[in-house]
Amino acid sequence: GIGPRKTEFEVLQSMVNTVKENGSNGQFVHAGSSTVKLSQTFSQISSTLTSHRTTLLRDENLPTANQGSKVQKDFTMRETGKIVGKKMPSIKFVIGKRYTISRYRFDMTSFERKREPWKDVSLANHGANGLEIESKPFGKGSERLAYRFHEIKKDMHGCKRVGKMMVAKNSVH
Repeated sequence: GIGPRKTEFEVLQSMVNTVKENGSNGQFVHAGSSTVKLSQTFSQISSTLTSHRTTLLRDENLPTANQGSKVQKDFTMRETGKIVGKKMPSIKFVIGKRYTISRYRFDMTSFERKREPWKDVSLANHGANGLEIESKPFGKGSERLAYRFHEIKKDMHGCKRVGKMMVAKNSVH
């Protein structure tokens, strides 16, 4: 339930109890009005849906060893709290001899016309020629890790962040 503590959620709680009594998994979470609780609640919903989808799409004809036996990446979550400032342990990637950085945007018009819908576009900020990506994820879902990143502009004086902080996602497998 989402709302103030005084709000009545008896019907939702009753629905969860009925689901459990009939052998399924169900849970009631009161998120209140806290953005942290809301975020946790929606993350939990997403993880549950992904888990159910994976179970439903499992190929019954394959041997058990081939059924979704993905290995999860080894990672350490980013520290959180007041002590964490704007500095972050990161890795810098600059366009040039070592790296090619591409950004794509989905074009619905091309898709509807049966053409390649992914269009190569430049980085979001003018003059940006690289990325600075956090080395530790700040968030984790059932399928993805979330990292903070900035576009950077490298010149003879070094690298400077340009634009606002953004979020990059990477598979947990």
